[in-house]
Amino acid sequence: MYKISVVIATFNPGNGLDTALQSLGRQSMPSGEFEIVIVDSGSTDGTRERLAQWAPEQPNTRVVELEHSGGLAVSRNAGIESARGEFIQFLDTDDWLGNEALERMYRYGVKHQADVVVGKMVGIKGAVPRVLFKKSHPHANLTEHLLIDSLSCHAMFRREFLGQHQIRFPEGRTQVVDQTFTIRSYLMAANVSVYSDYPCYYYAGGGARGFDSVEPSEYFEEIREAVETVTRHTEPGPLRDKLHRRWLRAEMVERMRGNKLLRQPPSRRSELTALMREMIVSGFSQGVIAGLQPIQQLVTAMIVGDLQDDLRELARWESGVWLVCGIDRVHWEDGATIVHFHAELLDSGAPMVFQHLAGQDMLMPPMSESARVLLARMDATLAVNMARAGLEVTLKEASKGAEFTVPVTVERQRISLSAPTPGTYEERFRLRLNATATIAHNLTAGEKSVARGGWEPKIRVRLGGWNIASRLSTSGAS
Repeated sequence: MYKISVVIATFNPGNGLDTALQSLGRQSMPSGEFEIVIVDSGSTDGTRERLAQWAPEQPNTRVVELEHSGGLAVSRNAGIESARGEFIQFLDTDDWLGNEALERMYRYGVKHQADVVVGKMVGIKGAVPRVLFKKSHPHANLTEHLLIDSLSCHAMFRREFLGQHQIRFPEGRTQVVDQTFTIRSYLMAANVSVYSDYPCYYYAGGGARGFDSVEPSEYFEEIREAVETVTRHTEPGPLRDKLHRRWLRAEMVERMRGNKLLRQPPSRRSELTALMREMIVSGFSQGVIAGLQPIQQLVTAMIVGDLQDDLRELARWESGVWLVCGIDRVHWEDGATIVHFHAELLDSGAPMVFQHLAGQDMLMPPMSESARVLLARMDATLAVNMARAGLEVTLKEASKGAEFTVPVTVERQRISLSAPTPGTYEERFRLRLNATATIAHNLTAGEKSVARGGWEPKIRVRLGGWNIASRLSTSGAS
């Protein structure tokens, strides 16, 4: 029996399949210890003919030919049925694996008796989870760790586990087939391990359809299926709310903010709002909404109230929110580069202003009186916990996209703009983050030492529902 079956679903991939196959040819795991199962769903671009010539020369490769199914679910399920490995790793045609990915993930999974091993992902063209992969978690769970942020099936699943619980991709679905499969795996697994010590999966995002091109009603029907999977396998309470919140935040609220909303034509915006409102009202508890960040709670209230004008005005305002940061001083100490810098959110080119009101620090976004009333009625809030304003420093490798997080200390500086005024607001202020990053020269990320250069420093600030990145440069230094 093979240690791993790598399942690749194909349909007219062109030369994209070469990228995935070449990465498998570079694996440190001996080729006799893993197999490649390619499931072709009626390709008409010459792929079948190429595979017919190539595969017989590869002892560890098999090709399964299907009629065109119109979706990945059927092909991936056929791959599961055909696989003979202890674990199954799914790989898309435009993506690739790190050279040691299979060997490292398998060893980690066996060591920790995992049913699922989630290897560190690197986003080449598509977004991937960040916080989840800051460190390895041999025994990850949905309560304490951000597994819910990684619902891609691009992980390693124990084949016997999938069979025991009859976990398969929902056929007849074409939009988000990964989500139901993966969340059910997380909920049923005896152990899920997250391996972050090495870049395992490079996600190019070439096979994903853009949200603007999908049919909203079909899309949200499939989202509802994933949400109902959580409902069936959890009890009412904090865990269910936390998991449901992922879909409210990622699939609804974040699609109705900034340029994502503004680029939608009016008719589509109205359709999306109606579909989202129905799901929010019928499918989510107040605890789901209360756990959102302040700006996300405001957007949720506007969706529930069908406040189209408010949504557009807020989106236009948010499109002008960005991050500025600059280096103040650099010095070298004990084999490390010490970088002192500052960062601050801007609003329409000026530092963002907050207000301290009734003992709370508050956002000051544009909104109508109707939005204020609805926000209060829903018991939502614009209060921000400034002590939790987060700042992260990463080094990103230009050639491969791998990222490495470096240690950073942060001082949160409140810059008062006005004296307290009884009866209106207590105080208006700016928030500036003064930070120090320590970049040790002997540290490595993936297959390359930081000391060799070729890494781009990037700053990311999380505050109130914004998660904004900027390059670190000498501009704006003070």
